Amino acid sequence: MAFTMNLNMKEVTDWVRNQPERDRAKKQSMIIIKNELVKEVIQEMSEHRTTGELEGSVMGVATDNKVEIRSNSYGDIVLEYGRKPGRFPPVEPLERWAMLHGMDKGAGYLIARKIAQRGTEKYRRGGEKQITKIEERLNKDLMPSRIEYLLNAYTK
Repeated sequence: MAFTMNLNMKEVTDWVRNQPERDRAKKQSMIIIKNELVKEVIQEMSEHRTTGELEGSVMGVATDNKVEIRSNSYGDIVLEYGRKPGRFPPVEPLERWAMLHGMDKGAGYLIARKIAQRGTEKYRRGGEKQITKIEERLNKDLMPSRIEYLLNAYTK
């Protein structure tokens, strides 16, 4: 699974236009932005850590036109929407989660069964879409305040 963040790249485009080696500058700037975004996403996701698997699965890909942040864990979808009822979620991670929270090992199966029957609390009641929140914060705070510094510092 993957999620893509849409970021305001105007500062990057303007900066690249003023560089003598535009192709190199553009490629380097996209890599810098990708690295910063991956750090930011991992930091945000770590606030929801139990096992560390989700933030450990975050990686970024930079092309000439966009930066994509990916995760090969289903946790990114859960952070955004919750989990709807239906099939059983993976029991093993829930077993580890239950044990880390002082529950018996069998509690993971019971939690999985309840999620399969009712969905997660976030899915039922709604809640903050954490991936969207990260994207909004990055567009509002990171991009305008740090992008020029990052680009100038790393492309010399």
